[in-house]
Amino acid sequence: MLVLLDLDNTLIDRTAAFKAWARTRFGETEVPWLVEQDRDGYAQRAEVAAVIAARYRLDARDVLVDLRAGMVEQLAPDPRVAVALAEVTAAGFVPVVVTNGTVAQQQAKLRRTGLDRLVAGWTISEGAGVRKPERRIFELAAASVGRCRKGQEAARIALAEPLGPPLDPLLDLPHVELLSRKLPRNFRPGRRSRPRRFDMLVSEGDDS
Repeated sequence: MLVLLDLDNTLIDRTAAFKAWARTRFGETEVPWLVEQDRDGYAQRAEVAAVIAARYRLDARDVLVDLRAGMVEQLAPDPRVAVALAEVTAAGFVPVVVTNGTVAQQQAKLRRTGLDRLVAGWTISEGAGVRKPERRIFELAAASVGRCRKGQEAARIALAEPLGPPLDPLLDLPHVELLSRKLPRNFRPGRRSRPRRFDMLVSEGDDS
C-alpha cells in the first residue's frame, strides 16, 4: 500500500535546522525574530531573505543563497526516522515523499539525511508543476512508483481511518507535526475547506 509523506517537520526536523542556522549566522538573541519572519517555512524564501537583508544591511541575493545552503548543512540523519521507515516498509507500505519547494533544495535535504535511500521515491512541486494540496501532485506521486492513478485513492490508502499500528513508528517521531489520526469523511485532495493539516500528507508551506 502507498503512504504519502511530507518532508519538512515530518521526516526531517526543519524547525530545528532553521533555528540552528539562525543561531550560527546571527547569534542567539536574534533567533526569535528570525523564527517569526520564517513562519515555519510558510513565508516565501525570497521575502524572508529580503527582510533579513534589510535588518542586517546585507545583499538579499547572498542571504537567500546562505539561507538555502545553511538549512541543508544544519540537517543530519535521524536514526529514529530510518528505523520508522524500515518498519513501515517491512509492514508492506510503499513510502513516497510529496513536498512543496524547489527540486534542488528538497533533493539536497533528502540526500543530506539519507532519506533518498529509505523511501521509494519523491515528488517535488517545482518538478511536478503543481503544489500541494492540489490533487494532481498526489496522482503524480502515486504514478511515479507505479501505484494507483487517482490522487483521492492514494490519499485514502495512505490515510485510512484509523491509520493503525504499521504507521505508528512514523507518528511517534518527536518532530512530526501532523499527529491527527483521522481524516474528515468528505476529504478530497485539493479541497480548500479541509482542516489545515493531515497526517504526514498535506503541508502547503514553501519548503526551504
